[in-house]
Amino acid sequence: MARCHIGCKAIGHAYLKTGTLNDTRALAGHVLAASGKMYAVAVMVNSAAAERGRAAMDVFIEWLATNG
Repeated sequence: MARCHIGCKAIGHAYLKTGTLNDTRALAGHVLAASGKMYAVAVMVNSAAAERGRAAMDVFIEWLATNG
């Protein structure tokens, strides 16, 4: 995960591709959770303010890696 902070639980467990278009931000890939389960994920924000969705996407991926 490109923007994951130091100590982030998703480092080494989330394998994601990000993408951008006008007014759109997206990521897709898979996350290996602490439980051992593998999750496929795809998230897209389609809005003039799509950039503001980056933080929420990062929090979701870290939550999934920790709690999934």
